[in-house]
Amino acid sequence: MKCVFINSAKQVLERETCENFEDMQTLLGGYFEIAAWLPNGDTLYVNSEALIQADVDYNAFIFQGNKYFGHGLIISHDSDGNIQTHQTGLRSISKIVSFVDMQNIYLTDLF
Repeated sequence: MKCVFINSAKQVLERETCENFEDMQTLLGGYFEIAAWLPNGDTLYVNSEALIQADVDYNAFIFQGNKYFGHGLIISHDSDGNIQTHQTGLRSISKIVSFVDMQNIYLTDLF
């Protein structure tokens, strides 16, 4: 299934293939958790360690006004919890995602 990978290192949105839990872990760099939901059922996942541990080595992005370290992944699920292709288009996602330039920011700006 297709997903949207929020690549904060390159500061781009990328379409990726995500078929299972392992693919999600690979893209996000480890364990992950839900960070946000979109009204259409799409879900934003982020690396769980980056969510709770601010680290200036991580890149960051802002999604719907909330700031996250590391990368993000937007996918959808069916009623049984199986991964489905995201419903929200890249253009719509690009309007609610912005990237944080870690070279020109103070750590306090992220909280």
